[in-house]
Amino acid sequence: MKLSWKVLLVFLGVFLAGAVVGGFASLRFARSFVQTRSVSGDQFAASNLKRLQERLQLTPEQAAKIERIVTASGEELKRLRQDTARVFRQMDAKIEAELDPQQKAAFAEMRRRWRERSGNRPGSPRGDGERPPPPGAGADRPPPRTP
Repeated sequence: MKLSWKVLLVFLGVFLAGAVVGGFASLRFARSFVQTRSVSGDQFAASNLKRLQERLQLTPEQAAKIERIVTASGEELKRLRQDTARVFRQMDAKIEAELDPQQKAAFAEMRRRWRERSGNRPGSPRGDGERPPPPGAGADRPPPRTP
C-alpha cells in the first residue's frame, strides 16, 4: 500500500512537533530538578547526615561524630566558595582595568550572561549565593548583583 506524500508530511510534522515540545519539556524539567536538588549552605549538614543515617543505619554515637565532621566540612566549603567569589571579582576588576570603554561594555554583558547561565546558584563564582525559590513558589527572584 502506497502512502501519499500528504500523509507522510503530516506524520513528519507530528513527529517534529513532538520532538520540539519534548525537548523544551525535558529542559524545563532538568532545570527545576537541579534547582530543587541544590542545597543551601545551612541545609548541607542536615541533608548529608540524614542521607548517611538512612543508608548506613548509624548508631547515635556515630551520628553525633559524623554530624560534627559534616558540619565542619560544610563551613569549610562555604569559606572556599566565598574565597572563590572574591578571586573572580578581583580578576574581573583587573581585566576591566585593561579594557577600553567599548570592551568594558562587552565584558559587562559577558558577565551578565555568565550570571544568568549560572542561575546565581550557591557556589557560583559570579552568583550572589542566594538560592532561588522553588518553581511555582510565587516569590520573585531578586535581581542579580553586579560584581
